[in-house]
Amino acid sequence: MEDRVVPWQIGNIAYSTHAKVLYPPEMARVINRAKRPLIVVGSGLTEKLELNLFDYVIELSKTRNLPVVASGNTYKEFIARNFKPVAILGILELINLIKDQNWRGFDGKGQYDVLILLGIFPLLANQALFAAKHFASIITISIDQHYEPNATFSFSNSTVEEWKENLNELCANLKK
Repeated sequence: MEDRVVPWQIGNIAYSTHAKVLYPPEMARVINRAKRPLIVVGSGLTEKLELNLFDYVIELSKTRNLPVVASGNTYKEFIARNFKPVAILGILELINLIKDQNWRGFDGKGQYDVLILLGIFPLLANQALFAAKHFASIITISIDQHYEPNATFSFSNSTVEEWKENLNELCANLKK
């Protein structure tokens, strides 16, 4: 494990604690221990076409019946794949809901305890995770290609091939 990872986005990084870099088996353990995890995806899913990130999200969701919140233009692609997200909502609106201790979740069963992010524009993800870190009681996980310092846990910076291997290994470990 790396002691210090340099954030991919170096501007506007004001934080006292950094995300802990986890490898896929460790990340899977955190997700498997969660009582109410939630996956949040952004329009970045449409940018890495060589990876087909929609398939990874659907596979991650099916491993433990994890609900998915789609933002932006991702909803139509999920519907085209016969997969229905629990909501269409921007990341900032979602963080505002998560900060509200009285919010009972999309299914009315209570707050989520782990938020998994993928495909959120880096500067937007940084600000959303900063707000979650300071104003919400939730574990945040970034499974994007680049290290996200404001998450609780994050993958390290990686090439597209390394990232693909990380996502494959995460999916495989969640199935165990």
